[in-house]
Amino acid sequence: MGAPKELILKLLERLPADCFVETGTFMGGTTEWAASHFQKVITIEVNPEISRTTSRRLAHLINIEFVIGNSAEVLPTIAKRLAGATVFWLDGHYCGPGTGADIDECPIVAEVEALKSCVNPIILIDDARCFLGPPPPPHKSEHWIGIDDLFNLLWKNFPNHVTTILDDVVVCVPKMLKPVLDEDWHSNFAERYPFSSTQSGVFPRLTNFARRVLARLGN
Repeated sequence: MGAPKELILKLLERLPADCFVETGTFMGGTTEWAASHFQKVITIEVNPEISRTTSRRLAHLINIEFVIGNSAEVLPTIAKRLAGATVFWLDGHYCGPGTGADIDECPIVAEVEALKSCVNPIILIDDARCFLGPPPPPHKSEHWIGIDDLFNLLWKNFPNHVTTILDDVVVCVPKMLKPVLDEDWHSNFAERYPFSSTQSGVFPRLTNFARRVLARLGN
């Protein structure tokens, strides 16, 4: 599914950001897209071969900075040199052979902690489904935190943000951007929940995905 590009552009209309920071370069699809919408793109990849291959393919885009390393280790330094609002696309976790790190499949805790000093960060975390319960093999489920712990981590570090899930992305943005999230929710409700009924006054039947989110947050 990738980064929610339309949502990101709508967020930028209310809160302009010059920089896009990505963890998990992979083939560079999101990196290339971001380069056409942001003055500066910083993409972090733990696999040196993947980073070098993608950087050669995108060498013509001079506003991209390729960083090789574990995001848990390099993101804190990068975050400290950023000024103003920044969009963070956190997708540096394991999603198959050759991606992520064997030592730590999901460095999301360190990534989020690294951003707490940033000004008005717009935080988007991919693969929300993997936080709803222990992901199956070949994942190492003990490396992943649950959705309740992830939400608590975001609330603790960003008390002036709103946090929700849109499709397969955890979204944490400054409260001034809540109207953008509300509009996205309204306009895409029928597509997300095609079997719900609002006209009859019956409370919409949530998908299994949303049910699990609510169940975990209620514990």
